[in-house]
Amino acid sequence: NVDQRKICFAEMQTAGRGRRGRTWVSPFARNLYFSLLWPFSQGIAAIQGLSLAVGLAVHRAMAKMGVQGVGLKWPNDILAGDKKLGGILIEITGDVTDACQVVIGVGLNLDIRAQDLALIDQQAIGVKQLGVEINRNEITASIVSELVQLLKEFSNDGFAPLQAEWNGADAFRGREVKLILPSSEIKGICAGVNEKGELALETSDGLQMFNAGEVSLRLGGSE
Repeated sequence: NVDQRKICFAEMQTAGRGRRGRTWVSPFARNLYFSLLWPFSQGIAAIQGLSLAVGLAVHRAMAKMGVQGVGLKWPNDILAGDKKLGGILIEITGDVTDACQVVIGVGLNLDIRAQDLALIDQQAIGVKQLGVEINRNEITASIVSELVQLLKEFSNDGFAPLQAEWNGADAFRGREVKLILPSSEIKGICAGVNEKGELALETSDGLQMFNAGEVSLRLGGSE
């Protein structure tokens, strides 16, 4: 039902949220903040890898608009030069075993300034700082177009057909990383993702898989 698919844009957010309860800095009229409501008929099991698919849609749009050096960080970040360019937040409502609705939140930095960086607890960058001037309406239309098309594909086929493309965009693949678990840390070499969107990590104990609900990814000790 098309009526179940809605999108909401904000010029700013007074209580912008990131993953794991973090604050998302949202200055007025300089960046892109939106939420998209999308229905899934098969419950939570059908959306494994969704945040990766959303990141891939943003990555596709950036490439088509000539923004160079953009990569993806598992499970829900868009990077440029290891600095955060954007983030994705997935929230689920409805029956987790049957028909459910997913709210997909996307924040993309278009113009990050010194006063913004002072409020952010990690390195960040904007599209403008990458040397590209793009009209906000133009970049919004491009991202939404890519996202809607990719969500249709994902709804039908899941993440598996997107695995190779995502791995090709992985900013950390082949690099030494550290995973932070609730009570431990694991170091290893990032080996991309499997067909489910789980992170593959080469560790001293062999290849291990991790899913988005359990871990965060760190590089060089900082996010």
